[in-house]
Order: sequence, then structure tokens, then C-alpha cells
Amino acid sequence: MIKKSTITALVPLVETALYTVPSGKGSELVMLWLSNPHTNNKDLTLKAYNSSTDSSVTILEDYTVNSKDFVQIGGTENSYIVMAEGDKILATGASNSAFTIVCSFKEHNNIIQGG
Repeated sequence: MIKKSTITALVPLVETALYTVPSGKGSELVMLWLSNPHTNNKDLTLKAYNSSTDSSVTILEDYTVNSKDFVQIGGTENSYIVMAEGDKILATGASNSAFTIVCSFKEHNNIIQGG
């Protein structure tokens, strides 16, 4: 198992992959922080993409994050999203937004060794 974090500054109105599970790996999204450093409240959409079904599930839709505030998703024991190879976490910020998103993951090999 490898622990990883990503830090992404969103470009407004552009759907951005915050993380894509690499080939041959599985992953757990452990915690995600959304920060709005802007002086106004701004909206954000967050999705989980499932590569095996080529479909997305919306986690937050047009969710308002107050000015100079943050939102935490996960971070407690047994609160995580299990992801398979090719799955993604996607985010889109509103126009004139300046969201920064930090994601923490546990990544592991899909192949069981030993056995």
C-alpha cells in the first residue's frame, strides 16, 4: 500500500480529473478538502467516474462553499470510496472561482502476491 495526496487548483468551468487510478492499481479515496479562497461564495460540482460502466455519479452538485471556507469529505475510520483501475474523481468550479482541492488516497496493487 502506498499513501498519496494530490493538490489541484481548479480552472473555472473546466471539469478536471483530481485523480485517476493508475493501471494495475486499486485505490481508496480517504479524505478530500475543498478550499474556497475567493472573497465570494462559489459553487462546485464533484463527481466519481466509474471506468467499468463509463458513467459518473455526482457527489456534490452546485454545492456552495462559503468565502474563505473549506469542506472536508471523509477522514474518519471506514469512510472512504473504493476505486478501481481507471476510475476518477472529477471537479468543476463555478465561473470566477479559485478552488483548491487536496485529496488523500491509499493505493495498492491489484495483483495478490504470495498466496
